[in-house]
Parts: sequence; structure tokens; C-alpha cells
Amino acid sequence: MGIEIIGDLFDECPDLTTGELAARIQADVTDVQNDGEIDPRARITVTSPGPGLLNAHITMPGAEEAATSAVARAVTELATHYQRVDLDHPEHARFRLAIEIADPHCGCVKSAAVTYGSLYPTDPASDHAPAGPLSLVAAQ
Repeated sequence: MGIEIIGDLFDECPDLTTGELAARIQADVTDVQNDGEIDPRARITVTSPGPGLLNAHITMPGAEEAATSAVARAVTELATHYQRVDLDHPEHARFRLAIEIADPHCGCVKSAAVTYGSLYPTDPASDHAPAGPLSLVAAQ
């Protein structure tokens, strides 16, 4: 028996394709940005280049690295709501998320990461209680 990480919205949409997930995550990103929780300078595009793959392309004119990193984390957290991954077999995750941060002047990628999601404490003072958009459950 292994441990699975399951996003809190996974059960609402287990049969969506990664293309449909990309559209849903793009809508979530837009909503959160319109609510002021993502820097308004950020230009974020979420796409699916193929099955099991999501790509988030981020540009932020005039932003310092910390602000750009905060946007990348927010996008990762939003995508994680839809994730399901067995920690013993991450290769079977619902999707992999590639984050590309591009230079706004040349459009070239200046940093990138590939992730399955994020797990973070609800209470910033707590460093031991995983919570947030994921749940840890024993796989059966």
C-alpha cells in the first residue's frame, strides 16, 4: 500500500483530458488574478501540449524574481487542486506541470521547472501538517 496525493477538486473531474484541465486551470488563474491574488503584471498561459502534460508559460514585465516565483507557486497550487499521484509511482500521475518563466523582452525561457504539484501547510507557522489543495491518503 502506497501513499497518494489527491487534489481537492480531483473527484469533481476525474475524466477530463489534460486539454480540458488546461482550460479549467487557465480560468482559475484568471479568476484568482482578477481577485488580486496574482500580480496583475503577470501574463500566464496554461496549455496542454499532449496527454498527461500541462505547460504554464509566465512573463512578467518589470518584475523582480521573488514576484515571478510567487506567480509560479500560485499557478502550481491552482493546478494541484486537480492532481492525483501515487508517491510510489509518480510516473502514473494524472499530469506533469512544466512551468516556464520567460524574459518579457526576448520571449526566451529564463527558468523552468517540472512538477507534479505542491503540498504546503495551511498554517504558515506549522512545518509538519501537510494541507492545502492536497490530501495524503493511503492507497488501497
